[in-house]
Amino acid sequence: MSADNPTYDLKACLHQLSKNISGKLTLLKFRTEKCSLPKCNTFKTVHKLDISVKTAGTLCDSVNATKLDGKIVVNDLVHGLLKDGNSRGYHRGKFNWLDTSGASVAVGHIWGITNGGTHRSPVKECETCNTKGHMEGRLLGNITSPSELKGCGIYASYLFTFESTSAFTSVSIKGTIEGLIECSCA
Repeated sequence: MSADNPTYDLKACLHQLSKNISGKLTLLKFRTEKCSLPKCNTFKTVHKLDISVKTAGTLCDSVNATKLDGKIVVNDLVHGLLKDGNSRGYHRGKFNWLDTSGASVAVGHIWGITNGGTHRSPVKECETCNTKGHMEGRLLGNITSPSELKGCGIYASYLFTFESTSAFTSVSIKGTIEGLIECSCA
């Protein structure tokens, strides 16, 4: 499965994916980059993301998706932020999804916006446009195991929250992952 080449003609089975996460963002390194043209300063960090992934319940997590309970590790989650750890920015990295025994079950990419709120007026009154301690984005991957899901794709959105600080040091993180598993079928 790949998001690079979507096709209407692909015959597919879909399975709900709904996970709760908790874990840690561990700061590995940081720096401020200064550019003269265009003039700007960007605060860059690299964190390790290590989160446990558990079913959110049978209402939204399919039987096949429960086989993906375990943890997600991103060894180099890069953040680029406007000024400091409390500012808006982006994040991106490559993930390895492990089952409860520690075996790799999926690999892929994670990317999104840090410290920006999307659930705001006029849609909803939950957040401001600059919601600190907020990571929201997409997760796209390919399942490598178990055999009945091998070759299936993971398409998901996530929301992670954490205690925001200007230094963006190591912090606990919690959140949700909502999406689908797509498997081609005969």
